[in-house]
Amino acid sequence: MDRRVQDFQSQVIKSRTGEKEFEPANHRQARAGRALRFELFGDLVKAKEEWSTLKSVEGEPDERWLFLLAASKIAELTPKIEADTDPKGVTLVRQKLKEAATLQPKEPDKAALICRDVVFLYEKDSEMADEVNQAKKLLAGLASPDAPKNP
Repeated sequence: MDRRVQDFQSQVIKSRTGEKEFEPANHRQARAGRALRFELFGDLVKAKEEWSTLKSVEGEPDERWLFLLAASKIAELTPKIEADTDPKGVTLVRQKLKEAATLQPKEPDKAALICRDVVFLYEKDSEMADEVNQAKKLLAGLASPDAPKNP
C-alpha cells in the first residue's frame, strides 16, 4: 500500500508542478488528487472535506488503499486544523496570491505554481471568482515575460 500511495502522490506532485499531466483512473482517484492538492496548497479544511467525501464513497475492492489513505489523512489533518491559526478560505487564497505577485519577478516558477493551484482548486467556487481571475491574469503575465508590467 505504501508504494501505491507514494506513486500516487508523486503523480499529483508532478501534475501540480506542470511536469506531467495527472490522469486519474476514476472519480475516486480524481477526488484524492484534489484533496492532496488542497493539502499541498495549505487549505487543510478543504483537504479534510475532500478526504472525508472520498472516505464515504464506495469503491472497488482494489481501491481499498484510497479508503485507507483518506482515513489516515483525516486523522492526520483533524488535530492540525483544530490547532491551526493560519488564515483559511478566501483569506488564505488572497495571501497566497500576494505571495505569488511578490515571487513573480525573481521566482516565476513558484508564482506559477501558486496560480495554477488557485485556478485548479477554486475555479468552480463562485465565492472565489475574483481570486481565480486574479490568478489567471498573474499566470498569463508569467507566461509572457515581455508583456508590459503596468498596462
